[in-house]
Amino acid sequence: MTSSFTVVRSILIYGICLPLAVFLGYLLAQPFDFTTFATVGLLLLVLVIPILLNWHHPLLVLSWNGTAVAFFIRGRPNFWLVLTALSLLISLLQRTLNRRMRFVHVPSVAWSLVFLFVVTWLTARLTSGIGLRSFGGDVWGGRRYVYLFGAILGYFAFTSHRIPLERAPLYVAMFFLGGLTWAMASMVDVVGPSFYFLFALFPVEAMPGQAASYIPRMGGVPLAAIATMSFMMARYGIRGVFFAAKPRRVVLFVILFVVMLFGGFRSFLITILSLVGIQFCLEGLHRTRLLLVVLLGGLLVGLALIPILPRLPTSVQRCFAWLPVEIDPAARLSAEGSSEWRVNIWKVVSSEIPQHLLLGKGFAINPTELELAAAGWQHGTGSQGVYITGDYHSGPLSLIIPLGIWGVIGFLWFLAASLHVLYRNYRFGDPSLRTVNAFLLTAFITHLLLFFFVAGSFHVDMPTFCGTIGFNISLNGGVSKPVPVPVAQQVRPKFLATILPRPKPAFGR
Repeated sequence: MTSSFTVVRSILIYGICLPLAVFLGYLLAQPFDFTTFATVGLLLLVLVIPILLNWHHPLLVLSWNGTAVAFFIRGRPNFWLVLTALSLLISLLQRTLNRRMRFVHVPSVAWSLVFLFVVTWLTARLTSGIGLRSFGGDVWGGRRYVYLFGAILGYFAFTSHRIPLERAPLYVAMFFLGGLTWAMASMVDVVGPSFYFLFALFPVEAMPGQAASYIPRMGGVPLAAIATMSFMMARYGIRGVFFAAKPRRVVLFVILFVVMLFGGFRSFLITILSLVGIQFCLEGLHRTRLLLVVLLGGLLVGLALIPILPRLPTSVQRCFAWLPVEIDPAARLSAEGSSEWRVNIWKVVSSEIPQHLLLGKGFAINPTELELAAAGWQHGTGSQGVYITGDYHSGPLSLIIPLGIWGVIGFLWFLAASLHVLYRNYRFGDPSLRTVNAFLLTAFITHLLLFFFVAGSFHVDMPTFCGTIGFNISLNGGVSKPVPVPVAQQVRPKFLATILPRPKPAFGR
């Protein structure tokens, strides 16, 4: 028996492994060829199948807010897109083999996303189609369709499994701290050439807006700071961070807040203030004496900050450009120029709404029109280029123009259903999940406000919305309901006992 096993092992080694090793060695002689990436990626996928079968759902949670990309796949899709497809496929196969396995089904959210999926697909079919530049398509812009479809399918991948209650803290940490990978985008000027291979997995272009302004700004590290602050609020709450006699948490939060300011983005500051303010109210702290303490403390900090604000770095000053305080003229000019540019774009694009109301424009981009628009940009007429690419910096416009009124209906349906689920899980969910449920509702509302009133992009923000509601439903096992309270036993009032006759004793007693 031992000899037969040795023979089989030798056949596998000499018949399969050695030729495969020779073939891989030949491919690695040209490491940057697409065939090499595809072959090595396929072999790695085969090797990690046992890991995916057991850990596909946790890996999806970990990758959702990260920036890692599958560099070995053409088009370099984000890892959360790849894991969405793999996790959903594995879950469907498990559901086929095991009838007792059930997805966490919330009809109101699921059907709204199905409606959005159908609207997006029909719009693509009735307009210029789905074109992927990385695959040699005649039209571009297919990545936006991929993001939308991936976000919708990602919701169903999230809700394919219920997160065990005892592992909730671990999943919360994975979901939010996956955003620490944003810091890799800012490391290009710190690490040496020996570590440049990391940027194949964590691309530098994931850093938003660093080169878009003459004011030096960091995009990656501040986003990683926001991710860490979000985890702290989801794990401990405002009460646990600031009022639990844990000075290390307060110091860490303040340091992260200062790091966030170096991003120079006003939306970052508005995001943190909104998260803290809404979470403060959802935890019921606004009904305590802490409200007065927080208001007085904020007032004192604001008064102390006003005289020293002009001496701070220009990127930090730019975060406060939306307030009526004295700052560097360069920071003020940069912020006002950005706002004026957006308002002008909105005015131009808003006139196009009526003609795309019933049938949206879609997300496809004509390369010839884009090239002409790029030439116009060099001559100072860049609004047409923004219209062609769909980069409106406005959430409502990025929805109604590509998808028309039907996309608006589907998105509003999805928002209403999601807010209903988030609120009920916050009110009636498991007490051990109350803090994280409150923060997920806070994060959803904050992102919604930014989408409508600050700066948004439908295909970019939809993964955040779908991930938040999908994670919440998976964490709570669906929609929580109020716990029925038993009816108290009725007691006869004393004054009725003196008026009403006593019941007669039973026969024989």
